[in-house]
Amino acid sequence: MQDMDPNTNGTTQVPPLNNTGWQNNPQAVPPQSNPQVNIPQGTLQADAPQVDIPKVNIPQGAPQVNIPQGNPQVNMPQGAPQVNMPQGNPQVNMPQGNIPQGNPQVNVPQGNIPQGNPQVNMPQGNIPQGNPQVNMPQGNPGWNPQAAPPQGAQAWQNRAGSPPPIPPQGAQAWQNRAGSPQGSPQVNMPQGAPKAVPPQGAPDKAFTPQGAPDKPFTPQGAPDKPFTPQGAPDKAFTPQGAPDKTFVPNPDGAPPQEPPRKKKTGLWILLGVIAAAIVVVLLIVFLVVLPGMEQARKQSEFDSAVAMMDEERYTEAEQIFTSLEDFEGAADKAAECRNLQKQLDAYNAAEALYKKENWEAAKTAFAALGDYKDAKKKLSTCQQHIDYSSAEKLMADGDYEAAIEAFTALGSFEDSAAKVTECQTLLEEKIRQEQLKADYDAALELMEGDEYEAARDAFTALGDYDDAAEQAEKCSMMIDYSHAMELGENEQYAEAKAAFEEIEAEYPDSAEWLSDMGRSSTSLLIHVCDVELAYEAAVNQFNGDSPASAKDALEALEEESDILDNSQKDVIQNMLDYIEGLELYNSGKYYDAYWKFTSASVRDSEAMAQQCIQPTPATGEIYRNPNYAGANCSLAIYPPTDDGNANYLKLYNTAEELVSCIFIRSGEAGYVELPGGEYIFKVAYGSGPWFGPDDMFGDEGSYYRMEINDGYVVNLEAGYAWELTLRTSEGGGTGMGEESVPRDSF
Repeated sequence: MQDMDPNTNGTTQVPPLNNTGWQNNPQAVPPQSNPQVNIPQGTLQADAPQVDIPKVNIPQGAPQVNIPQGNPQVNMPQGAPQVNMPQGNPQVNMPQGNIPQGNPQVNVPQGNIPQGNPQVNMPQGNIPQGNPQVNMPQGNPGWNPQAAPPQGAQAWQNRAGSPPPIPPQGAQAWQNRAGSPQGSPQVNMPQGAPKAVPPQGAPDKAFTPQGAPDKPFTPQGAPDKPFTPQGAPDKAFTPQGAPDKTFVPNPDGAPPQEPPRKKKTGLWILLGVIAAAIVVVLLIVFLVVLPGMEQARKQSEFDSAVAMMDEERYTEAEQIFTSLEDFEGAADKAAECRNLQKQLDAYNAAEALYKKENWEAAKTAFAALGDYKDAKKKLSTCQQHIDYSSAEKLMADGDYEAAIEAFTALGSFEDSAAKVTECQTLLEEKIRQEQLKADYDAALELMEGDEYEAARDAFTALGDYDDAAEQAEKCSMMIDYSHAMELGENEQYAEAKAAFEEIEAEYPDSAEWLSDMGRSSTSLLIHVCDVELAYEAAVNQFNGDSPASAKDALEALEEESDILDNSQKDVIQNMLDYIEGLELYNSGKYYDAYWKFTSASVRDSEAMAQQCIQPTPATGEIYRNPNYAGANCSLAIYPPTDDGNANYLKLYNTAEELVSCIFIRSGEAGYVELPGGEYIFKVAYGSGPWFGPDDMFGDEGSYYRMEINDGYVVNLEAGYAWELTLRTSEGGGTGMGEESVPRDSF
């Protein structure tokens, strides 16, 4: 034991429960919410000497034990028996110097210090050298594995098999208190044990909780007499070497006399027995209990997975069976779950197709499932839907005979019976309609063959079938139309026009009907009648006393070329040519008038054409410019005599002013006297009619200008007789060439 301070009379003062911590350890904090059982202050006087406590049993559920401030040291002397605190006991605090050297093991059972309790400290000097092990079961608050174990003690360790301890919520880490004596044994605390607090004002006799019964508390199910550890003596344990009676402090305050030490042979035997019992229990736990528990756990999970299979939760069940590894039947069940899940997935997919009314795909899917669930029934239903849809299509296509057969085969499925009746009614109507259609087509043939009266009667007999009534009305219109056309063909244009106008008034849709039938509209035919009437009027006017007065009407009719026939167009053109010929003739353009009369086969056009031909002049000069009256040279002209052409010459001065015109009949020569000077010669010849000095021989003649020495000017010097030979290739004289010129520029 540690020496006591003589100034305190052998006592060590400790703070009460409501203090913030032990003086020796400021980190100690009172426990949370523990009930408190007080030993009133003064029961153990502050100056009391050491109190020895033999074997102590604190029953399960006892409240907190407080040793009041100023109490003397409570000692468990050498060889004291084991102190047992049952599971769930309240906090117990032991002040400095509680457990002396050689004290037996102190067991604080599992659960004594609840989770979240503050740090439990054993103050300096609590466990002296050579003290046995104090055990804290798995899960107790933290401890400091780095604290060096006392000299000669076993290594610091957590209880065998337990994980590293964790400090309770809100508590600091366990640590070896500074100043612990060398050689202190290992300190272990059970899971959830409360902080040890010295009882406040503890009495000098055995502690009885406040409000407890007169006799010691016995836990439920405990033996009738106080608990005695296995191997303990029958009577209350007295430490070896202790006096026969309870130790009483020295009244003079002197230190207590330590009793003589005795051998600890019995204690070690007891400890050996206890250790052997623990080993046996552990072997039973690890070899029997734990394997049995593991087997029970696996069986429970196996049964749970089987229940999941009944609920079709195959994926979850498979995971559990797979996790059970070598448990009997688990592998087979896992494979079964996989197969069942595949079947369920396939069934659900088929169901989805079924709900979407995708009967063909659903049928294929259910067929693949065989006898699974109601797959065969669903397969049959899918086939019925497919057959029903096929029957509906036959019905929609008008194949009522086949539809009746298909719906009849479906029996009572859906409304198949009603569909059979409906198809029969539709079939009868179809036959009737086919007959009406045949009669209608026959009437159309009559109509297209222009047999309008027979067609009208056939359409009328069809009643309200299709557009038979309209077709009958069309036939009536065509009867009237045909009559009007007949009038027009007979050139009864006024009567035809009136008939067409009547059709327009009686049949408002006549234009559309006639267009559909490829016939000319009545409005067009009325216009045709107007043109024909205008033509008759123009012809009559032309053939009257004043042909020219019909010119405007005839020119207007030219705009109706799409209505008039070719013969009418020719007549109109001839009449217009005749009128134009008269205009040309009257203006002296005999050649052009000649051809107009020649092309017009109307009235006296031939006679008028002959009037356009002018008498042939005699050979000689037929015109002389008065400004060139003089004559001091002569010109003899010799055209060919055997080509049958008459010749006509024009002489111009260099200013292109006409000086003289000379006509030479066929086979003759010409002669003229002229004033000397420079002249340009133009020559025309032809064998056809003569149309006068302007039109000459018409377009049938030849017209050219004479060329000489790369020019057109011929110098006829005065006092000479000049000769001009036309269209000759003989040599002699000055050669002259010919350049063709248009008639209108001759």
